[in-house]
Amino acid sequence: MHERKKLRIDKDKNVPESEVQLVDIHLHVCNKYGDTNEEDCSCDGAYMLKEMDRVGMAIRKSFHWVPPEKDCYLVMDNAGGNGTTQAILEYTDHLHTKYNILIMSSA
Repeated sequence: MHERKKLRIDKDKNVPESEVQLVDIHLHVCNKYGDTNEEDCSCDGAYMLKEMDRVGMAIRKSFHWVPPEKDCYLVMDNAGGNGTTQAILEYTDHLHTKYNILIMSSA
């Protein structure tokens, strides 16, 4: 069992420390007029196709000790959202042809 810690939840040093539990925490987001927010988006096929050169270069840079003529493997989880079947075929072929990276499915 984890040791429970007592925390000071008030700046006043005369207020005793107390245990803080998850039910004590309340999160709020406040936006002011004119604020901009990022919109959540999926990693769809168009995005995946656009980013594959960046992915290929990053993998090869990260695994610099693997000679370019040797295969590197990228394991993808098949959780969905990686694009249409056609897009998947295109970026899989692109990574293999240009960077010698093979996509492996973990499922």
